[in-house]
Amino acid sequence: MIFTRAIVARLTLLGALRFFAFFLLVFFAAGRLYSVTHACPVEQPSWQETYDRQLGGIRNIDAAEAFVRGRLPANASQTQIATAIDSFVRSRFYHHYSENRFCDADWLARIAGIFWSRLDHPVAADGILKHPDAYCSQQTLVFNALAERFGLHYAYVRFGVIPGAKYGGIHMTPAVLVDGKWRMYDPDLEINDGSIPLGSVLDGTGLQSAYNGVHLGQSIDLVGALREQARKHRIDVDSFDRYRAAHGAIATAVLLWLSKHGWAAFLILWLALTAIEYRGRLSALARRSEPAGSILSPG
Repeated sequence: MIFTRAIVARLTLLGALRFFAFFLLVFFAAGRLYSVTHACPVEQPSWQETYDRQLGGIRNIDAAEAFVRGRLPANASQTQIATAIDSFVRSRFYHHYSENRFCDADWLARIAGIFWSRLDHPVAADGILKHPDAYCSQQTLVFNALAERFGLHYAYVRFGVIPGAKYGGIHMTPAVLVDGKWRMYDPDLEINDGSIPLGSVLDGTGLQSAYNGVHLGQSIDLVGALREQARKHRIDVDSFDRYRAAHGAIATAVLLWLSKHGWAAFLILWLALTAIEYRGRLSALARRSEPAGSILSPG
């Protein structure tokens, strides 16, 4: 009797686990099926910029590195390398937040983003390059990932809140040490002359020439707002030679794997639990069919 109750309790637990595994199997299979059978709509730039649709085939950082290298002369200087990276990022993306969607391969990140908004947008360079659009922080991540590939020292420049701008109004750009001097690039807003000495950004003296005529697609005095950030010392430089979204990239990599292979993992788990449960049922039936005196029990 004691053996029978223990087996029934174990089978009840296994049955619950098996049902849960089957539910997740169906969930992941449905998500994967939807993502591979539905094409994502193609968005268009909201204003005129350097975006080149023909570069859309470059969808990972390895291909991006190869593209940039193919356009550099032999023994290229650090300035030439940084300029080539800036030109690529300007042309590869247009100004808009790329977001994870249910029609993307990483559809699970879209669901996770409902509960934690930071997962709603790709932050790994390979994930960002799956999209035609990228916001300032995303373009900076791709820029600096390429800078690292070419052995350049890099950092992240963060401006304070720009009143009236979208997405919280915080602007981010890359800075690179080229030929002994730190320079700031801005492939997102496509500043004049390509780059600007980082020191003139921090003290505000170079912002007028760099951002004159540049806009955010909105009625905002961008130059005035950025110079105000410099005056209030709200322009920061950080994360030197460190990928700023490293933890987020790990999380998105896990979610991408689950988006693609979660159904297979839970199929294996469901089959294993099913085999264990039915083996337990056969064992219980065998015990019930034994003569009562063959089962030793206390008393």
